[in-house]
Amino acid sequence: MSDYTCAVRKVTQLAINRNGGATHVTFRPFKGSDESRVNGGTLTIDGDFGPFSHTWTHIGGEDFVDFLESLSFDYAMNKLSPQPIMQFDGDKTRDLIKQAIIERRKEGEITAPQARHFWDEIDQLDLHSEHDAYRDLCDIEWSGIEPDGDRLYQHLTLLDGVFGDDPTAIPFGTSIRGNLEYFWREVWPIILVEMRKAVDAEKLEVAA
Repeated sequence: MSDYTCAVRKVTQLAINRNGGATHVTFRPFKGSDESRVNGGTLTIDGDFGPFSHTWTHIGGEDFVDFLESLSFDYAMNKLSPQPIMQFDGDKTRDLIKQAIIERRKEGEITAPQARHFWDEIDQLDLHSEHDAYRDLCDIEWSGIEPDGDRLYQHLTLLDGVFGDDPTAIPFGTSIRGNLEYFWREVWPIILVEMRKAVDAEKLEVAA
């Protein structure tokens, strides 16, 4: 067996029960030697809103709980969440496409009948992903007589007419995933308060 070392670390665990749900928090602040710049902590949260986890190793000279209290929503969730905090939003995407239809109509890129048809078709779609949006915009097609009245029929897809047949021009709407805003507003402050209590109690115990 190869040589190795093993250090036993003390962690603090919290069990927060609220409105019938449980949130389990484990954290461990740490600091390096006097010559080391390492200062930070590990935080893990499991429960109705988790799992969340991250280890910070360079937070300057701040106390770990002070550091956590200073974090913004975007920074904290981007560090703690294993998934992106923003997710595809079908309703917002539909609204953005409708706005693009209006703009193309005002610019004269599409006719009134074409704009009306595209609007009605996109209004009926349930968009669940970016793939859905691209596929459906390719499938939505207007067919009619050319505006100059020469009786020739024209076929135009929504993707081509509104976005110049450029998939990268499709505006995808996003929203914050799940109940993260609720967690940040209602649960995160409680976690910080209880972490502070635990840290202060440990300091008093050590002092005694």
